[in-house]
Amino acid sequence: MVCRPRDSHPHCPGLPPASRDLEILRTKVPANQLANLELVAGALPHMDFPANRFSAILCSRVLHFLTGEEVDASVRKMADWLAPGGRLYLVADTPYGIWRRKIPEFEAGKAGGERWPAPARRPG
Repeated sequence: MVCRPRDSHPHCPGLPPASRDLEILRTKVPANQLANLELVAGALPHMDFPANRFSAILCSRVLHFLTGEEVDASVRKMADWLAPGGRLYLVADTPYGIWRRKIPEFEAGKAGGERWPAPARRPG
């Protein structure tokens, strides 16, 4: 599953669509494992799956593009999609890495009490 907010959010224009990433991923999976693979393009938090569907979910480099409300909704949904005992792996960028130019905005958001000061979603 590949979930990319940039497919539906205007904050990251010019990036390749998730469908291209899915095809690249498909070529990397050994042929004897393809039957175990289901690839779905979508955008959090606007996608849905049945409860208890997955034993593990990796959400990598997505949440920092979302608003606080979207982060909350997405994590709640992913928790619901996990089977009992399932694991949720979250990876998010920090403004202290590739987003350094956004540190002042991030720090201002933190100082202002913003729960999710996500600089990646802000243009500029």
